[in-house]
Amino acid sequence: MGLVASFIGTAGLIYYQAETQQFGTITLPTNPISPVTDLSGLVTFIVIASLARHHGLKTAFGSAIVGTIAAPMIFELPFDLIIMWRTYAPAPATEFTLLFFLPLFLWEISSFALVTWSPLAKLSKYTLFSLAAMFSVFAVWALFGFSYPSSPIPIALNAVSKILCFVVSITLFLPQKGITTM
Repeated sequence: MGLVASFIGTAGLIYYQAETQQFGTITLPTNPISPVTDLSGLVTFIVIASLARHHGLKTAFGSAIVGTIAAPMIFELPFDLIIMWRTYAPAPATEFTLLFFLPLFLWEISSFALVTWSPLAKLSKYTLFSLAAMFSVFAVWALFGFSYPSSPIPIALNAVSKILCFVVSITLFLPQKGITTM
């Protein structure tokens, strides 16, 4: 993951330099979703660790870490695929859009791969139902143009879909029926 992080950092720096040269300094809007993400991450970590506690501290802690890392990426990968061509990238726009998003896709997919390190992660019908619920919220959000969460409806839709992505991650670690635990 160190090489991926270095690649993302370099791509981000190049993108930022081109953006400030072409558009000047930009003040980012407030992010009302960060507290939802942070609290959901903490709850996810605690729930996964609790679900895995009977498998030992190392397995419980490792599963909680990889589950919490992957959770926001479950939201981010489809969201990034939807909005990547709606951003205002510096010229040449196609190249800078790819420079910005391709490393993110690599990071997101690498985060999913980490989940395979946990012997407790399994797909279940609950995982798929939770993912379908998240995509249903995306469909409603699409009716509002996937606008930035700066008004009540986009804030609510973003928050609900973000919470659902953490639910998806938790359901990966639910005990399977018919499987005995130690």
